[in-house]
Order: sequence, then structure tokens, then C-alpha cells
Amino acid sequence: MDKLSIYELLSFIIPGFLAAKIIEYYLNFYDLTLPFPIDGKLDDNLLLLVVAIIFGVAIHVLTFKIIGIESFKWLKAWIYKPEIEYIKDSKFGELPMIMPAVKKYYEQDKNHKDELSKIKVSETAEIEYYALTFDFAYYYLEVNDKITQAKNFQSFYFLFRNLFVMSMVHFALIIIMGIASFFVDAGYNILNMSSVRMVILLMLLTWLIVVVTGWLRGKMIDRVLWSYYVDRSTKGIDNNNK
Repeated sequence: MDKLSIYELLSFIIPGFLAAKIIEYYLNFYDLTLPFPIDGKLDDNLLLLVVAIIFGVAIHVLTFKIIGIESFKWLKAWIYKPEIEYIKDSKFGELPMIMPAVKKYYEQDKNHKDELSKIKVSETAEIEYYALTFDFAYYYLEVNDKITQAKNFQSFYFLFRNLFVMSMVHFALIIIMGIASFFVDAGYNILNMSSVRMVILLMLLTWLIVVVTGWLRGKMIDRVLWSYYVDRSTKGIDNNNK
């Protein structure tokens, strides 16, 4: 059996394990525990590994569901900006420079209809971009076994994106518990200075997560499009030399 890759570790297992620890922390307020041990080593506890994967996949799916909600456009702007926003940003590998060639290669490779739009990259210049270019380039690299570098950035991107959604759920949980403390005497009071400090720290961490998530998505898009461009260009040179 192959070992778990960095993709599964960062995308699912670590977020799932952190989610289990957070759930355990708040269950302690009610003198409850999870029905499985969570204080052992992750690599020595098969049940905990399975639970972490289940929680991690659930968070991953929830993230995609939230991103797809039309009324959550502000959230997409934070953690899921479209690739055209990064193409216009010269910090990510001068992508506008290679996009005309990427468009040409994509037109040669694709066998499906796709929407074509224009991206304004400067006051006087525009480039044409097909809506499915990034997705096609990603799967092109994957089937040709050249996706490793881009997928490493994607793994870290998924980790931070899932952490962002976890922090949003965490905020909601704190609010619900704060409201419940007015009606239920559970032997604790969440409305205290310790909780205030935790909320402030959580807000700072969430802001940091947003910044890092945006950068990682940009690097992932940069690596995918550049890798596709270089691979197709190299194949074109090889064919011309034959």
C-alpha cells in the first residue's frame, strides 16, 4: 500500500485532526468526550486517522459548497479569486506574457466548446482567455505526470482554504455558545476575558490565513499555466527538430 502523499496530508488529514481537537475542546464544557481517543499519536492511531480523513473530507466538501453560494461573493474574493485576477497581476510570473501562446496551444489541444473572454492587462493591452484553460492545463499536466510542483502549492492552498472555513465555523460556534450561556446553566461562562482574547487571536489568524491563501492560489495558478506552456513549447521544439 502506498504511503499517503502530501496532498492528502495537507488537504484532508491535518484539517480533519484539528477539527477533531476543536470539537473535543468544546465538548469538555459539557463534560462530554468523543467516542474515540484523540490524545495518541496520529500515525499510531488508525481510528483517529480514519476520523481525521472523514472530518477533513467533510470540511473540503463544505468549502466547495460555500464557495458555490452566489450570495458569498465576498468569500470567493478572499479565498477563491478567479485565475484571470492573477493573470493580470504581474507578481505571478509575468503570466500575461505567455497567455497568447497558452491560448494557441489550448486551441490545438481542446476538443470541446469553451467560452472566450477578454482580459485587460494594461491600459492599452488585452488578451483573450478561454474559461476552461486553467482546468484543462491542470488535467493535461496530471495525465502526463507533470503536476507535482503545481500540486504541492495546491495542497498548501487547500490546507489554508480549509483552515479559513474552519475559522468561520469556529466563530459561529463561539457566537452560538455565547447566546446559549444566557439560557443554559452549564457550569461555565464563555463570556469572559479569556474568550475575548481567543476571539481576537482567531481574528488575527483568520486574516493571516486569508493573505496566505490568496498567495498560494496565485502560485498554484502560475505553476499550472507556466508548466503547461513550457511542456507544450518543448514538445513543439522537439517536433520541429525531427
